[in-house]
Amino acid sequence: PRSPSLSVTTLVALLLATAAQAAPEVDGPRRMQRRLLLIDSFSVVFQQYHAIKHPMSTRAGLPTNGLFGYCRLLISALEHIRPTHAACVLEGGGGSVERQKVLPTYKANRAAPEDSLSQQFSHMIPLAEGLGIRSVSKRGYEADDVIATLATLAADTKTFDSITILSSDKDLMQLVSSSARVRVCKPNIKALRDVQAAAFGEAEVMDAFGVRPSQVADYLALVGDSSDNIPGVPSIGPKRAAKLLAEYPTLHDILHAAEHAKPKAFALSESLRAKIVEHRGIALRNMDLVT
Repeated sequence: PRSPSLSVTTLVALLLATAAQAAPEVDGPRRMQRRLLLIDSFSVVFQQYHAIKHPMSTRAGLPTNGLFGYCRLLISALEHIRPTHAACVLEGGGGSVERQKVLPTYKANRAAPEDSLSQQFSHMIPLAEGLGIRSVSKRGYEADDVIATLATLAADTKTFDSITILSSDKDLMQLVSSSARVRVCKPNIKALRDVQAAAFGEAEVMDAFGVRPSQVADYLALVGDSSDNIPGVPSIGPKRAAKLLAEYPTLHDILHAAEHAKPKAFALSESLRAKIVEHRGIALRNMDLVT
């Protein structure tokens, strides 16, 4: 994810909200655990809207199933994660423009939200504020860019004892770190009830993708991301990408080896080496899109 310019002062300002329902535990007479929760709000609302099939609305006719699910999930997150600081991160508008310059068809597979869903968007911020959580965004950047920036700043400044990201976005798996105590949890009630077991740490990312969190961007550059309409390198699927990254640590290492390896010295096969050389531009373009 791309990083908007946010200072440490801005980080602190963005994370002022502390939910009353999330009163921190005290681990000692003077030591309070500081837990940061970052919520990918539109990811949550979209998921909840489609998960709750039966119609729900106010007396005035405003559809509320997405908002109901959003509220229910936020309350569950506050109860089970118990953050001392939290932020709901929204799309800032115009966030896809720069990536669409790189790939004009970026996210072109996504249909406009249904009217019954879009009517609920304007109520997301006051709903979250009612729970004590501030909503943040930055124009020109996608929500995952802002989440990545906040999480990285928080980890680099060692401001928090743990950082939990609530999202279904695969891109954010590259932020997972045991040393920085960053984890990603899918936004569903079942996962939140046992967040310690359900959240993605380094081992869970390795189990799911076959690569380390630090290699997730390299992995996505090879296989692409259908949810964002990013095509991968031809002939490279998840298993081949994981095998390549087990042999060569980064995408650039793979490309260098493919271009300079002696005959039959490249991992997996000569035909695959030729494919990588031929489609080098796709891999590099994708790397720009997923980071």
